[in-house]
Amino acid sequence: MAPPAAPSAHPLPLAAIRDLLRGHRPPLAGAVGANLLQSLAALPGAWLLKDLFDHGLRPGGSDRLMLDAAGLLGLALVSAGLHYAARALSARALKTAVADLRARVVARIHALPRARIDTDGTTRFHDLVVHDGERVEALLSSLVGQILPNALAALVFAAALAWLAPALLGVLALLAPGYHFWTRRSRAGLRADAAATRAAFAAFNRGVIAGLRRLELARLHAAGAAETAAHAARAATLRDVGLRGALRLALHGRLQRLAAAAVTVALLVVGGREVASGALSLGDLLARYALAALLLGRLRDVGEGYLQLAAGREALAELHAFLARPVTPPYVGSRRIVFTGRVDVEEVGFRYDTPGREKTVLDSASLELRPGRIVALVGPNGGGKSTLLHLLLGFYRPTSGRFLADGIPYDELDPEDLRRQIGVVPQDPLIISGTARENIAYGRPEATDDAIRSAARIVAADDFIRQLPQGYDTPVGDLGVLLSGGQRQRIALARALLARPALLVLDEPTNHLDLDAVATLATTLRTLDPAPAVLLVTHDERVAALAHPVFRLERGTLRAPSAR
Repeated sequence: MAPPAAPSAHPLPLAAIRDLLRGHRPPLAGAVGANLLQSLAALPGAWLLKDLFDHGLRPGGSDRLMLDAAGLLGLALVSAGLHYAARALSARALKTAVADLRARVVARIHALPRARIDTDGTTRFHDLVVHDGERVEALLSSLVGQILPNALAALVFAAALAWLAPALLGVLALLAPGYHFWTRRSRAGLRADAAATRAAFAAFNRGVIAGLRRLELARLHAAGAAETAAHAARAATLRDVGLRGALRLALHGRLQRLAAAAVTVALLVVGGREVASGALSLGDLLARYALAALLLGRLRDVGEGYLQLAAGREALAELHAFLARPVTPPYVGSRRIVFTGRVDVEEVGFRYDTPGREKTVLDSASLELRPGRIVALVGPNGGGKSTLLHLLLGFYRPTSGRFLADGIPYDELDPEDLRRQIGVVPQDPLIISGTARENIAYGRPEATDDAIRSAARIVAADDFIRQLPQGYDTPVGDLGVLLSGGQRQRIALARALLARPALLVLDEPTNHLDLDAVATLATTLRTLDPAPAVLLVTHDERVAALAHPVFRLERGTLRAPSAR
């Protein structure tokens, strides 16, 4: 089992909390006010309890008894109403704040450079959005819904107890340092447990996602038993870490309740002696007991709420750091153009400099793409073709050289606007869980039915889609599992052509289409008006023969076009 992670040395990130709750302060202030009123409403209850025992229970005091009982019931109803109002106000504000936080995190993920996404991995982003979001919501609920209102209420009850029984409050004050020392040490252990649980859960989550992705591979290689054993080991680690934290939390809670019980017993003993001597009435004793119980209960709730901050503070610190970390995209231009498809690649070089990935991938590569022309890029796997595509799309910035679109350097252009005018069909196209129509229209919700069908007809997808059980509204399954490889490829082609891009990139089109289908597609693309520039990336010489010119990329070196 992995050693527990060290607890965060940073204090509760109050700046991040203020940022989260900005814009939600009025309802939260209302929730705190309602909680404070609820506490104040309990004070008359102590006086009614005293009156009930001192006067209502005496002979002939039945009327007084009924009035006191009615008063206690009325206070209970008022308290319940205020409690509900406080919960409703705080819950709406906090859930909205967390929803806004998650939206900001997702927006930041989409704004990250491709290199950062490749380095961090999508599983970490999933943890940030889903699991850390849940932990932050628990933190805010504990802080705003439990710690703050109960701390204010404890001050109210402490003031009342100081007025009625200052000696008892003095006893509590003497016990406070020891209690604080004990809880501080306990909280340190709980923070360590929370950090370890978070790390173990993240590892477990990564393992589950990776295992599901390898499901078909495990079946093909009869590796199900090994996958199951690896999952069981991760689950056992998560169990052990979680069990340690749960036991520590349970022990802390029991000891806390024992301390409260000892104080209340001491109150009953001391007060009982005063009642027996006639120095104190039974009603006075019960009123003091009620106030002490209310005070100790609020202090206990504050302590329990604080313990819930342990896991949340780690998650909030992580999210705050993620959002605060500056994003440096490869290009930051803002100029928008009506792109014609003309691209010039001038002496482009690229080198990965990330730790463990130091490698020169491209060296002084140059080529031209022009409207109406199909250009082939041929090379073996690992030769740099994918890197050149990522550079062409502005996902990376070249180490040397530059890219120009319609004669304008990429540095001046809005990269997202340029990409919207480029159609890309990767060698393994991603099909979303939805209908055929939703897949073709992905990213362009404004697309009309006529435009969707027109794009499908260009790539010979319309016929098979209309033959599906519900036509264009037929669900295609998770990742398009209900479609054949060729059907998925044609839907991806239709998606790329929906907006009639000025530049179309086809990466290994024969992965799922035969040579004749690719040749027919090339002929169709040449007849479009206007005809797009096409970059055909392949390792198949037969496919490359459909294009002119043909560039060859091997070991980072781009060779001049072959003669025709």
